[in-house]
Amino acid sequence: MAEETKETVLNIEIGGLRGRTFIKEAKRHPDQRFLVIGPEAAPLAKVEIPSNLTYRQVKEEESIPLPNASTDRVLIEQVFSYVEPAKFWRPLFSEASRILKSGGQLKIIDLKCNENEIRLSLPHYGFTQVKTRPLREEERSEITKTLAMYPERYSKPISITAKKV
Repeated sequence: MAEETKETVLNIEIGGLRGRTFIKEAKRHPDQRFLVIGPEAAPLAKVEIPSNLTYRQVKEEESIPLPNASTDRVLIEQVFSYVEPAKFWRPLFSEASRILKSGGQLKIIDLKCNENEIRLSLPHYGFTQVKTRPLREEERSEITKTLAMYPERYSKPISITAKKV
């Protein structure tokens, strides 16, 4: 009897805190691949990086160097607090849609962003089942240290999820 080959799940983190979220996830899921992409993507110093986690630097204006429909999950973490919508949001959603497989998941975690604009924009890029909610306590970990430092700037930490059609 032939053994089934398990599909490797590719998880992409764009932006974020040097892959902190994915370091933990990569250790918990050694059968999955994790990739951190961004202009300053680099491993944290003095932290053991799992072998299934890689980093790739790309400039904001560059395409994500992956084939179409090649990714199962895209996590965009802490990007929208720092970038101008017109310059970056549209190309980012377009790229996320391009690399996600049909049925793939987009997850956005941010401390400060225009929730309504993002929620209304996602269907234009082929995303459905858009859901928004406050961040749960366990999701707050590292990013809410920023919230504690600047409570006036980051008033509504949220999570947005959507499925690729």
